[in-house]
Formats: sequence, C-alpha cells, structure tokens
Amino acid sequence: MKKKVLSMLLTIACAGMMTGTFGYADAPEGNFEGEIKVYAWTQMATALTNTAELFMEAHPEAKITVEQVDASYTKLYPELASGQGVADVFMVQNTDIQSFVNKYEGQIMDLTELITGEEDNFVASALRTCYDEETGSYYGVPIDIGPCALMYRTDIFEANGINVEEIKTWEDYNEAGKTILEATGGEVKMSGFDFNGATSQDYIKMLFAQQGGSYYNEDGAVNLASEEMIRAAETLNEMIDAGILMDFPNEWNDRITAIAAGQICTLPYPEWYSIVMKDSAADQAGLWAYAPMPSFDGENGNVCLGGSVLAASATSEYPELTKAFIQYSLMNMDCAQIMFEQGQFQAYKPFYEADCYQEVDDYFGISLGETFAQWVDSPEIDFGPWFTDVTEGLSQAIGEMFVNGVDPETALKAGTEIAQRAIDNQ
Repeated sequence: MKKKVLSMLLTIACAGMMTGTFGYADAPEGNFEGEIKVYAWTQMATALTNTAELFMEAHPEAKITVEQVDASYTKLYPELASGQGVADVFMVQNTDIQSFVNKYEGQIMDLTELITGEEDNFVASALRTCYDEETGSYYGVPIDIGPCALMYRTDIFEANGINVEEIKTWEDYNEAGKTILEATGGEVKMSGFDFNGATSQDYIKMLFAQQGGSYYNEDGAVNLASEEMIRAAETLNEMIDAGILMDFPNEWNDRITAIAAGQICTLPYPEWYSIVMKDSAADQAGLWAYAPMPSFDGENGNVCLGGSVLAASATSEYPELTKAFIQYSLMNMDCAQIMFEQGQFQAYKPFYEADCYQEVDDYFGISLGETFAQWVDSPEIDFGPWFTDVTEGLSQAIGEMFVNGVDPETALKAGTEIAQRAIDNQ
C-alpha cells in the first residue's frame, strides 16, 4: 500500500516537471550499492523517508535508513566529537552549518560538486549559508527557507477599519496595532514574542535580517551593537511601549495559545508556520490572509527566517550514495510535492514550477507556493563559524532591553562582549 501511495505522489509530482531556463538534477544513474543513515527532525524526517523509498525503488542495491532526531543535535554532537558512528547525511540549521565546519574540522563533506552549475537555481540567501569563505567550498545543500509575510486576521482588520494595503512600514504596523488595541478594549494585540529572549530571538533577528545587517565587524569580531540591530531593538521597544505586543515566556506554546484564543491578530513570520495554523487553529480557517511584510523603508521588506541544509559526513563509507541521495531529495522534481506537502518551502527554485506550488490552500484560500515564491529573494546574512555563541550574547541582550529596560546600545555592547569572550575562550 505504501508503495502505491508513493507511486501516486511520484506521478503527481512528475506532472509538474518543466523544461526551459531552469534545469534540475536528473534521476540518479549508476550503481549505488551501500547502506547509509540519515538524521532529520519533524516533517523533514517524514519527507526524507519518502524520498528514500523512491530512491530505493530505483536502486534496490541501496539501503537508506532515516532516523528522526531532535533539532538540538543531541545524537549528532557526541558522534562528531568522537568521530564514531556519525550519520552519513544529517540535517543542520542553516545558521549552524558554518559552526559545524569550524568545530568539527575535516569531518564535514565538501559538497561543492553538487552545487557547481546549479548556483542560480538556489535562493541566494540560502546558498550563502553553506559557503565557507576560507576554503571556497560548499559544505551543505539548502533544504528549505523561511520567506516571511504578514499573516493577519481579516475579520478583525475589517471590523476595526484597518486596510492591510496601507501597512507599508513598521510605524504603520504600530499605528494599526494601537487602533485595534483601543477598539477592542485591550483584548486584541498585534502579535508577541519572548521579551526575555530565552526561548526565541526570532523577532529581533527577523527585523535585523530585513535590513541586511551583519553580526560581525570588518575584522570578523562580533558586533551586536550595529546600527541595524539597534534600530530593530528600538522598533520593538516602541511596539512594546505602545502595548501592541504580548510577552510569550514560552514563545512557541504561548503563541499557539494566543492565536487560538483570538488574543493576537497578526503574525509577521515565515511560510512554514502555515502548517502549525492548520493544526492548532483549524477552526479559524478562512479568517487569515497574507500580505507583504512591513519594512523600515516601506518598500524592501523581503526577509527569510529559519531554514536548514543537508550536510554529510566526510568519513561516510559510501560517499557516492550519500551525495546521490542528497541531490535526488533536494534537486529532483520527482521530490517537489513530497517536500512541499511536509511544509518545506524549498530553496531550489525550479520546484516553484511544480503543480503543488500552484495549488490553492484550503485554509488560506490562496496558493501558498505562488504567493511566497515572490518573496524569497532576501538579504544574504553571514552567520559565521561562531553563531551559537553569538546567539547566546544576543539572548542576554534581549532580556536586558525588553525586560529590564536597559538602553539598546548598552545592552547590545554587553551582549557583544559575552559572545566574543565565549569565542576567545575556545
């Protein structure tokens, strides 16, 4: 039965194949005898299980086992540290891949040959995260990206006279929030995030990335107190002071609760959250719509938040099978629908021509694929080889700014020192 379902998916996906300016990787040819292990989390584990089934149908000499793991690398870290039992293929957050290359020198496979000639087929900001400046090589292939947009409650906007087309800037967004807050007696706010920064730093990272900021100065040292980061912090402070944002100490769970209760009416966030909406707020189908992200200049609002890559172990016993599976899963039109139906908005642009990217989503009443494809081109951000430490410094600064009321420049300079000290001690 499972093979029949997969064959049906393959037929549907193949209907979306196209020829023309975009190319795509051919189905793998040759003998790929061997056995490999793959690590991935949540929906991506499901997607790769399905692509592995298709790959093995074409190549019965290959055995591919996909194991669901957590996004904190609980299994992967000890394996890389010891050099023993490392998965052949593993999923990595796009913010972390350069850190992996730096920390586990010589253990991450060079995948440049998979990228060469395909550079223009990838969203540039996603591909940038896999590139190592020092070696000039790519150490991962982008899976998904997080193109952002403003998700909003159409009924609440209409009831309070808010025209979403007039929300061009973050200042406009703040003013609309004040109107809704007053009209609802303080019961409905625009959105929310973790003011302490302990469970997420998404909002400030999103506003920072929208400006094309850098986490480092020209000398490569950490610099959180940049003009772009201070501007992002000041903008969020203005919204907090206006009362239009909720504090979510546990950002993921508290946001879901607030949406379900009708306490917030917008979410400036990535496309992948649409999957969460269908699961956690099914009764609100038809009440939510998407608009372009507000921005600082009212024009250039494109930004991506989140995303991941597939990397590989340099010690894999079967490197050709490893590379063929990565290429097949992420760069072959056979797999477009398998990925998309699991909430993966791919970084590989030829996929946007597949039928699944044109289909109308029942919950939102639009084609999510067509809608978000217009917002994928966003600033390229260099996360560098020490981003885990950078994030720790930023988390500390967020709490100081939004909970303790410390001036953003002062808090961000202190956060910079925390991050740089951690890096220097390694």
